[in-house]
Order: sequence, then C-alpha cells, then structure tokens
Amino acid sequence: MRKCPNCGSTSIKEEIDRSKIIGYLLHDPIYEKTLVCKNCTHRWKSGEEAQKPARPSPEEPEPPLEEPESLIEESKPLPEEPEAPPEEPEAPPEEPPT
Repeated sequence: MRKCPNCGSTSIKEEIDRSKIIGYLLHDPIYEKTLVCKNCTHRWKSGEEAQKPARPSPEEPEPPLEEPESLIEESKPLPEEPEAPPEEPEAPPEEPPT
C-alpha cells in the first residue's frame, strides 16, 4: 500500500500530468503520474515513496548534524600568473654593405 513520504498517510490520490509524456503505447501517449497526499497535500512522483521514508519513529535517533565549519572550504589564494619576460627592443635593421 502506498504511503505519503511526508506524513505516512495512506490516503493518496493519483493525478495524470498531461504535460509530460513518458512514452507511447501504439499511438496513445503514456503520461507521467503524480501522487498527492489527501492529508498534507505533499506531491511526489510514483516510485519516490520508497526513496523517501516517512517521518522517523521516535525510537530512531536522528543523525548528528555536521558542523558548519566543515562545510566551508578554507579560502586559498589564487596562484599568481607568471610574469611575461621583458620585451627586448628591436635592433635597427642592418644596412647592406656598399
């Protein structure tokens, strides 16, 4: 039986999204389906209910949150561009011997 991944309710309705065609059966289009919880109005696609569990039970401890500092990388200075070698002045053209 389907359950809402948000609240765990089994009161679910299925809506057809006619803007998204996922295939054809002979010449008839097959449309994507969206599930809607009648209890909390949460919307999800069919097949996602197995990926998102309902609210965790009180017996399950919540995983610890990561420290915000660990999410931010230390800023590193950008590497400096190598300096271009100085341009040598052009030598005057040599005069042909006379």
